[in-house]
Amino acid sequence: MYDCVVRGDLSSVFIASHSTIMDKTVITTSDKVGTGFRPNVEIGRHVVVGHNCHLRSCVIQDNAQIGDGAIVLEGSVVEKYSILEPGSVVPPGRRIPASQVWGGVPVRFIRDRDHEEEFNATAIAAEYGRINQLHKTEWAFDTMIHVEAEKEEAKFPTA
Repeated sequence: MYDCVVRGDLSSVFIASHSTIMDKTVITTSDKVGTGFRPNVEIGRHVVVGHNCHLRSCVIQDNAQIGDGAIVLEGSVVEKYSILEPGSVVPPGRRIPASQVWGGVPVRFIRDRDHEEEFNATAIAAEYGRINQLHKTEWAFDTMIHVEAEKEEAKFPTA
């Protein structure tokens, strides 16, 4: 998650475990939503949000996949196992039913998702989780090398 913005200053943002938010995604909230829904952002488990997405006061349920550059606006709900195609725009208050593929500007129904795709959704999220852990481990090691070097350097002050 590089160059992402997650702002929960007006309402809360909840991102469940095993979900991946890709680079340059922006997650924001409103203080109120005209649709009558809560203005929070809720992202379920095993969700993959692509690069350069914008999520604003919406709900993304478990195992959903949000394509690169997609925009999901206030009060919208993307139900479990759904897929939003890259570049899609979900207008305020729209509900994307479970296990369906939607895309376009504004989004429209494309097709139902088959059971094999639903099974793959969890596998895809798990693979991103594995990559994230590997990256985290590599980064932590690199950071520790710098910390140790700084400690050694501090032992020998320069004039």
